[in-house]
Amino acid sequence: TLVFPSLIASDAGQYQLYVTNAGGWATSTVASLAFATFPPASITNSLISYWPLDGILGTKTIDLVSSYDMNLANLSGADVVAGRWGNAFQFNGTNALLSRINTAGDALPIYQHANFTVSLWVNGQIQSDHRVFSEGSTTIGNTLFNLGTHNGGADGTLDIFIRTDGGTASPNHAHSTGTAFDGSWHNIVYVQRDVGGGNIRAQVWIDGVLDPVAFTPVRPLSVNTTSIGGILRAAPSAF
Repeated sequence: TLVFPSLIASDAGQYQLYVTNAGGWATSTVASLAFATFPPASITNSLISYWPLDGILGTKTIDLVSSYDMNLANLSGADVVAGRWGNAFQFNGTNALLSRINTAGDALPIYQHANFTVSLWVNGQIQSDHRVFSEGSTTIGNTLFNLGTHNGGADGTLDIFIRTDGGTASPNHAHSTGTAFDGSWHNIVYVQRDVGGGNIRAQVWIDGVLDPVAFTPVRPLSVNTTSIGGILRAAPSAF
């Protein structure tokens, strides 16, 4: 038995047991010890898209990671306002939208991945059934993955709504315990992962606190659009 009480880089290499006695000798198979090399820590490690939402370039706002830029609908430089850090977009609640129709081979929509995270900062009042992050379809009206305001406008909780191509909703408007919409800045983080055996787990953090809201998401969804500030489908909505 060979024991390493404390591994160091110089321990890496090939190891083989050699045994001998009066009857002769034998060797074991070779065992390799190697250290995994990880890339330097970076905000872009495994990041698909990062939209600072702090400015306009032509008719788009820029994705700094993958160039999956968002198209502006009824937004202009006048809608770029002070944000939590730097600038942010202010939506009018009527027809303003940032959106992208994704194409085959793109890493978006995010819901195509078994494991993903969506993180965003919001500053909104209590309002009824408006979406801050959405993925939908321009051809299938049912299909949706939405994070937004309470569907009935009852309070400032986060509303999570996911619906399949066939119209099955799970969750059907699950509401957080924590407050995300009260006229001040809040951070929302949604994490979804495949834990094996066909089981999907999702968790929500608001301002760094794990929310007790519990639900089982459905997948896959045939989504082809990603939008901020509303839903992009055949007829845009929920601004």
